[in-house]
Amino acid sequence: MLGIIRRALFEKLGELPSWLRFREDFAAATGLRIELVDELGHSAGSPGTGSPACGLIQSDPAGESLCRRFRQRLLERASKEGRLVTDCCDAGARETAVSLRVAGMQVGYLVFHGTWDEPPGTAALSRAMHLLGRAGAKVGREDLQMALSSVRVLPKRVLDAYCHWLQLAAREIAAALTDQANTPPDRLPAAVQKACGLIRSQAIDGTVSLPSIARQCGVSTGHLSRQFHRATGLTFTDYVARFRAEQARNFLETTDKNVTEAAMASGFNSLSQFHRVFRQVYGHSPREVRRHSRVAAAG
Repeated sequence: MLGIIRRALFEKLGELPSWLRFREDFAAATGLRIELVDELGHSAGSPGTGSPACGLIQSDPAGESLCRRFRQRLLERASKEGRLVTDCCDAGARETAVSLRVAGMQVGYLVFHGTWDEPPGTAALSRAMHLLGRAGAKVGREDLQMALSSVRVLPKRVLDAYCHWLQLAAREIAAALTDQANTPPDRLPAAVQKACGLIRSQAIDGTVSLPSIARQCGVSTGHLSRQFHRATGLTFTDYVARFRAEQARNFLETTDKNVTEAAMASGFNSLSQFHRVFRQVYGHSPREVRRHSRVAAAG
């Protein structure tokens, strides 16, 4: 239940005027791109590579996996420590992240990357080549040197100022969504909590309908529909579809089921509906999720 509501809040974050305005202001003032990402590091909009060096490394599957693992560790730190964190990747570029919490839930992160503390020299290049090679990333030395030479160099006082701005913006954006957020999950009405549990126990193996769930909850169809939407921000049908998409993603990431098998095993009766819902919820196609999970496992 929490994962589905968290995802819905993340989608609302991506549409907030305060977020969209800050993204434009930050880019205009700094020349850097801010991304709003979820717990998997997936961007709410079109992803940015941050710098030519990032783009070069991510063009190699092993390099892409390396970057994804680095970002995942950074986001986990930001969530666990509840503050802005910054670190350097194996190529030496710096990435900064701050968490966004809404109604007591970790909903997303603001991230910017692709900067250096000082111009990279021969030692930094050699270290980057060694670490990338150890990870299996096939990146040419001359190509990497050229890409690294174009990475933005930010003195510490400038980076600190950008980070301070990022923290202030994160608080404003989270507060803006909190004002719009629905009932926190731990305070959902009893009928809604029971309905969510029934959906999760019945949506995969059988047909789930609002009238059937309402009867099992001992309330009218109209009452449950209104209360469900008011408390979660989702319609009953949306919640069912998102739960099935969540199950399908789990199958794709942890089993050998192909896309069709994962869709059918999650309760979808239509592949076209499955693809539409999955992309709407996660911003990626099922095949992309399967490919990324295999790359990560191989890495």
